[in-house]
Amino acid sequence: MKKKVLKKGSLNASFVNKPCIYAILDVNDIPVYVGKSKNLRKRIDVYFYPNSCHNSLLRDFLLSNDLVIKVLEYNPPNLNAAEKFWIKKHKKTLLNLVGGGDQNWRHHTRKPWMANQSVKCPSDMLLRHLKNRKLKGYEGIKKDIDKIRGAMNTKERATYEVMLAKNNYPAFMKPIEKWLNYTEDRLVEALSG
Repeated sequence: MKKKVLKKGSLNASFVNKPCIYAILDVNDIPVYVGKSKNLRKRIDVYFYPNSCHNSLLRDFLLSNDLVIKVLEYNPPNLNAAEKFWIKKHKKTLLNLVGGGDQNWRHHTRKPWMANQSVKCPSDMLLRHLKNRKLKGYEGIKKDIDKIRGAMNTKERATYEVMLAKNNYPAFMKPIEKWLNYTEDRLVEALSG
């Protein structure tokens, strides 16, 4: 089967004009998402606009990794049945399954500070807190923090999140404990590497 690294405009028309079942692969060529599409080019375009992605686990994964797509089956007689077959075949590693998605996501992501879709990292907790308090200038603060976080390498970002966690914001104690339960081992590994 054909495999392509997703870069805007990198797929030719013959690759995308047929209905198909496709997989998004992680850096080890392990499927993390299986989907169906009647027009793969349009479907792929969604992944270049992460805010429109319907699956938050997948969106976070895509933001931190290179996209690799592989067509698993061209022109299946029944797209829904074929998608169910391929999801069942790869169910242990997929982010688009409701049942073990968080564990799979933590396994595939390169972001050691991320816990899962419901447990946010300390900087996201702080931003949510500021937003909820209707702080004047919130959008500018969020933009600045996002810019700073985006410029950090993995070790710097892990250090930043741990430093925020250590500031002992009383409102965040329970969420931070929960966050540390999910991320501690991966954070230690990132900080010692």
